[in-house]
Amino acid sequence: MSLPFSTTNTIAITLLAIIIPLFILAVSLLGNAIERAKEEKTKTEEEQRKDTDAKISNIENKIGEARETGDTTELETELEKLKQSKKESEAQIKKIQKKYSLLEFKKSVLHPGGFFILAIILNELAQIYFKVSTVFWVGSILAIVKGSYRLCRCLILAQEVAVTSEEFQTKKLVEAVRSALDLHDKAKLAELELSFMGIDFPHKCKKDTEIKIMFRVLLKKGIVARKSIVYFFIPDGFEPIYPGESWRQPKEASLPNIRTISVELGDINVGIGTPGMIKIRTPKISGEYELIYHLCAEGYYGQREKVGIIVYE
Repeated sequence: MSLPFSTTNTIAITLLAIIIPLFILAVSLLGNAIERAKEEKTKTEEEQRKDTDAKISNIENKIGEARETGDTTELETELEKLKQSKKESEAQIKKIQKKYSLLEFKKSVLHPGGFFILAIILNELAQIYFKVSTVFWVGSILAIVKGSYRLCRCLILAQEVAVTSEEFQTKKLVEAVRSALDLHDKAKLAELELSFMGIDFPHKCKKDTEIKIMFRVLLKKGIVARKSIVYFFIPDGFEPIYPGESWRQPKEASLPNIRTISVELGDINVGIGTPGMIKIRTPKISGEYELIYHLCAEGYYGQREKVGIIVYE
C-alpha cells in the first residue's frame, strides 16, 4: 500500500503548490473580473428592464380590457409571468456574482488548498491506522478530486477573464485612440468670423450711388480654414460692381432668384485675418434693404447673417 499512499501524497502536494501562482494570477485578473461582472450585471439588468417595461405595458392594456369585460384571468397570468421573470433575473445576477467570486482569496486559495491539505492528512492517517487505511485513502482521493474541481473552475475562469481582458484592453485602446482623434479633428475644425471695416450698419446712403464695403475674415477657431469664401446675396435693385461676376440663385433655393456674388479668400490661418471687399450700386428707389452674407470654408458652413442698408433721396 506504500506506493498508492506515496503517489497520493505527491499529487496532493503538487496541486497544493499550484495554489500560490494561481492566487497571484487571480489577483492580477481580479480588477478585470470585477469589470466583467459589472458589465454582465448591467447587461442583465438592462434586458430585465426592457422585458419588464414591455410586460408592464401589456398588463396596462389588459387592465383596460378587464375593466370593460370584468375578466381578470389574463391579467393574473401576466402578473405571474412578470413575477417569474423577476425571479429568473435575480437568479441570473446572483449567478454572475458567484461566478466571478471564484477569483477571490477564499475560493481560489482556501477552498482548494484546504482539500489538498485534508488529502495529505488523510493519507498520513491511512499509513498510521492500517486497519482502516482504505477508508482514509479513499477519503484523501475524494479530497483531491474535490480540490482539483475547485482549482479547475478557478483556472477556467482565469483563462476566460485573461482572454476577454486582452480583448477588453484592445477595445479600450481603440476607443481611446478614436476619442483622441475626434478631439484632434474637432480642434482642427475651422470657425470663421467676419467683421466690417470703416462702415457701420445699418448703413445710410443716397440712391443710385456706389458704396464700398470692406471686411476682414478672422479664424476664430481651429488651425486653418481652407478654401474660404464669402457669399453676398444682393437685394433686388442693387447692382454689383466688384466682383463683376454674379449669378442668381435657383428657384428651389432657400433664397430663390436672389443675385449672388462671391469673394474667394483662400486659406485663412491664425493671425490678423484676411481682408476682402465688394462694391455695389444702390437702387434708384429709396427704402430699407437687407444685405445677406454667408461664410464658408472646407468643412465649415456658417450661418447666414444680415445687415441693413437704408437708401434715401
